[in-house]
Amino acid sequence: MAGATLNAEVLRPMEPSLRALYICYLSLADPLVHTQVVAYLDGLARQGHVVHLLTFDPPLAADRKNALREDLASRGIAWHSLRYHKRPSLLATIFDVLVGTAVATRLVRRHRLSAVHARNHVPAAAALLVRAVSGTKLIFDIRGLMAEEYADAGRWKRNGLAYRITHAIQRAAISRADGLVMLTEAVKAHLLGRPPSRNSAYVIPCCANLERIEQWLPQRAEVRAEVGVGSRSVFDSHAAPMAFAALLLQALADAAPERTQERLEAYETLAETHGFYLDR
Repeated sequence: MAGATLNAEVLRPMEPSLRALYICYLSLADPLVHTQVVAYLDGLARQGHVVHLLTFDPPLAADRKNALREDLASRGIAWHSLRYHKRPSLLATIFDVLVGTAVATRLVRRHRLSAVHARNHVPAAAALLVRAVSGTKLIFDIRGLMAEEYADAGRWKRNGLAYRITHAIQRAAISRADGLVMLTEAVKAHLLGRPPSRNSAYVIPCCANLERIEQWLPQRAEVRAEVGVGSRSVFDSHAAPMAFAALLLQALADAAPERTQERLEAYETLAETHGFYLDR
């Protein structure tokens, strides 16, 4: 879905109607969930499908939680929230998977849901267990090669425990899923080969809310006029990371001026450890 405005053909109800639980290991309070999860589910609900959303959230204020629930209910989406646990990382995640499995299984049975849509690897672990217990269909939504990404970022050791568990979940979910969703043709080819080894894999790129973007057009015109670029699109891919780093450091300094030097030294150590900058 490439925008919030859908034509009548796209909104035409599909038969048979889908009854699905979407599991997302992020908080509904995260803006990303609204642009990359709720936007899709809203489109499905408007087509007449039964949609339930299960998220993992930090403690939310009661008024905030009620507002989120009412917003989703107005879109025809039933929201279920579980507490997110962060530490210790691996054990906390395993705990969340087990609790998520129990709750998801109960939701599937209570609401007679026919499919579980797992957004990435942690939900996939729970969805695999739900599938084994209830026999529901599984849709594995691969948002990225999680184990490889974490290893490349230096957060996990290659062939470490977390890396191997994540790879095992990915292999199992791909082999047992009734359908696969990927972001790019490149990932599809990497995982399934050319031609793909199965027909139930689909590439669905990230969506954008065009209505919201259009609301920013007047402000964008003002900024362009101020910097004198006219109607030309200007983006300096080389300067952008440095500009972001400068803004981040300035924010750190503004937040606690008395700790500026300490934080700058910590940042330099981190940058050197992870090779943020290259010597030329």
